[in-house]
Amino acid sequence: EAVMKEAVSPMGADESVISSSATKSKSNSRASPRMRRVKYWKLRMFLAGTIIVIGTIEGSFPQVLKVAEVIRGVGLSIAGLIFPPLLYMSAVGGRFGTPMAAAMSLLVGLGLFNIVLVLMSAFGGKDYIMEEGNFYEIDWSED
Repeated sequence: EAVMKEAVSPMGADESVISSSATKSKSNSRASPRMRRVKYWKLRMFLAGTIIVIGTIEGSFPQVLKVAEVIRGVGLSIAGLIFPPLLYMSAVGGRFGTPMAAAMSLLVGLGLFNIVLVLMSAFGGKDYIMEEGNFYEIDWSED
């Protein structure tokens, strides 16, 4: 049996909604779990496609290696160090303590510092980003 309930749209007009589940989904701005899975699937496919395109361009055209290095370094810093704390802050709506705020600020600061190092390595004379190799076997003397 369907239950008639009244819901008010954001525009202020009254609408009749049949069934309580429809009312819940109408009043709740969050997407259903199925729609979230589809959304995340699309995001993952977009990111995978972007990585494939950048890798293909980087392997095919060595002259764009520096651009790919900057895109990869800045993009990974933003995606791995800056966005997660910001998304967490927006998800909890500011309801977190001082230690958590300090940890999130530290992560954002580390991400910004890493972006500066990536840009200095790409456009400066010295490589500040260690990608592989033994740290202790590097010759740190100036040439």
